[in-house]
Amino acid sequence: MKSRSILLLAVPVLIIVAAIVRWYAWSNPTIHCSGQVTWEIGRETFSGNLSYQLKDGEGLAILSGVLKSANRSWSLGRSIYFSYTHRHNAYLLSSGKVVPSLADNLDARYTGITVPGFYLQPGKELNLIIERYDNRWIFSTPDVPSLLCTKEP
Repeated sequence: MKSRSILLLAVPVLIIVAAIVRWYAWSNPTIHCSGQVTWEIGRETFSGNLSYQLKDGEGLAILSGVLKSANRSWSLGRSIYFSYTHRHNAYLLSSGKVVPSLADNLDARYTGITVPGFYLQPGKELNLIIERYDNRWIFSTPDVPSLLCTKEP
C-alpha cells in the first residue's frame, strides 16, 4: 500500500518536472550556427565565414575572412564573446571581449561600414532576428537576411 502511494505521488511530480524542463529548453534554445557570408556596402566587400553559439544569455561569434576596399585588403579573424537578451525571435547582442587572431591585420582605426562595430570592439550592440526554418536557422538584421545555416546538433 505504501509503495502504491509513493508511486501515485511520484508520477505527477515527474510529469511536472518534465514539463518544466521541456518549457525551459523551448524558451531558451541553444543555438549553434555557422555559414558563409558576403557583405557588400559601397566600395567595400567582406567575404568569409561566420559562426554563432548562444546559450543562456551568453555567446560566442567567430568571424573570419577577407575585407576588401577599392585599394586595400585585410585579413579578418575575430572571436567575439558577448551577452544577449531576447524576446521571441528578436535578439540584442552586446559585445564583450573581442579577440583578434594572429592572422588578423585589420587596422584598429578602421571606420568602414561593411563590418559592424559589434565584431570589432567591445561594448557594441547588434540587433538580430533569429528564426527557425525547417532544420535551419535564419539570422537577419531587422531588414536584411544575413546568414542561413543548418542547425548543428
